[in-house]
Amino acid sequence: MKTLLLCLALLTTFAYADHHEEGEMKTERFTTMKDRALDNITKRMEQMEKAKKCIQDSKEMKDLKACRDKGREKMKEMRGKMKDRREKRKARRSQEDND
Repeated sequence: MKTLLLCLALLTTFAYADHHEEGEMKTERFTTMKDRALDNITKRMEQMEKAKKCIQDSKEMKDLKACRDKGREKMKEMRGKMKDRREKRKARRSQEDND
């Protein structure tokens, strides 16, 4: 009986330690994802400010069109980078699930 209680106590301790480490990893991953999201928002806002300034400085319709085209190109580039990161995360997660 004492052996059974000792085994149960040890198993509970190990289970708690494993769960505790997993919680720390989730917190670390959350912090990383939060930082990336904020960084992406900052980059978008900077791009929008540049586009706004370009549009304000435009004198003719062709200048306005050039600003819009330039802004669209930058945003498309940013979306492509985000899509690449998302695909890499998906691949990494599916590989972790398979392991």
